Amino acid sequence: MKWRAVLALIIVPLLILPLGLILFWRSWGPTEVEGWRFAPELSAREFRRRPSLLQPCQSDAQCDPPLVCFHDPQTQRQMCTGSGCSSDSQCPPWTVCRAIPVKGQRLAVRGCTFVGERKEGESCLRDAPSRQARWACEPELVCAGAGWCGRRCGPGTQGTCPEGFFCARGDPEGPVCQPTCEGRACPQGQECIRQAGGVSVCARVEGNLCHQRPCAEGEVCETEAYVTEVGRAWRWCYPRCGGSGDAACPERFVCHEGQCRVRCSTAEPDSCSTSEFCVSTEGSGNGACMFRPERWNVGAEPTREPG
Repeated sequence: MKWRAVLALIIVPLLILPLGLILFWRSWGPTEVEGWRFAPELSAREFRRRPSLLQPCQSDAQCDPPLVCFHDPQTQRQMCTGSGCSSDSQCPPWTVCRAIPVKGQRLAVRGCTFVGERKEGESCLRDAPSRQARWACEPELVCAGAGWCGRRCGPGTQGTCPEGFFCARGDPEGPVCQPTCEGRACPQGQECIRQAGGVSVCARVEGNLCHQRPCAEGEVCETEAYVTEVGRAWRWCYPRCGGSGDAACPERFVCHEGQCRVRCSTAEPDSCSTSEFCVSTEGSGNGACMFRPERWNVGAEPTREPG
C-alpha cells in the first residue's frame, strides 16, 4: 500500500502541473494578434502584489513583471500597468474594450476607451481622452491603422468589407476594413489622398501646392487628413526632425513623430487653435498641436500663442 501512496504523490502533481501552467499562461502570458503582443490582464489581487502598479515610469524595467510602462491618454501620465479588460462586457457604459499600442513597440494594452461619433471610413482617435471622445468610432467599429474607423473582417474572404474598403492586416485589433479610393472618382473639389498602411480617402485638400512645387531642402511634402473635421486634409512642407542630420525645431515647436509641431499643454484646452487638438508627447503634460488647418511656417511666429 505504501508504494501506491508514494506513486499517487508523484502522479497527482504531474497531472495538476499542466493545468496550472495553462492558467498561468492565460493570465500572464501575452497572446499575439497580427504580430502584436498584449500586456496581460491580471486579477485585482495580482495587481495589488506589484508595488509599481500605477507608479511613474520611463521603461518596462521600472515595472514589476508582467506590468509594462504605458502612456495613459486619459491621465496623460506614463505609468506601470497591465491590460484592464478582454471584452466590452467588462467596461463601463459608453466605453468599449480596445487595444492601445505602446509607442515604439509591437505591444498593446487592452483598456476601456470611449465610444464616439465617427462612422466607417472616417478618421478617428483610437485612445481619445474624454474631452475628445466624439472623435472615437461608433460602438460597433474599431479605430485601426493610422486612425480610421472600420469593421473587423476576414482576410481573403469576399464580402466582409463594404464597397470602397479593403481588409487591412497588421493592427493589434486584428484585420479591419479600411477605406480606399483607388480606381474611383472622388466628388468634385476633392482628391484621393494616400495615407499610411495602404489607406486612401477622398478629401478637400487645403494648404500649399508642394505636391507640384518642391519643398525647400530638408523639408518633406505631407498631406494629412484632419481628425477634427471629416473630409478635409492639409498639405504643407514640414522640416524633418529627430533623425541624424535633420534640423532641430524652432523655438515654440516640438519634434513629434519626425515633424516640427506647435508646442502645447494637455492641461490647457486653448493652447492650440480651434481646429487642432493637443497630443501628449509623453512628458509632464507637454504636447504637440495636430491637424492645423491654416497656413503656417515653422520658421515664423505661430498664429496663436502656444501654451
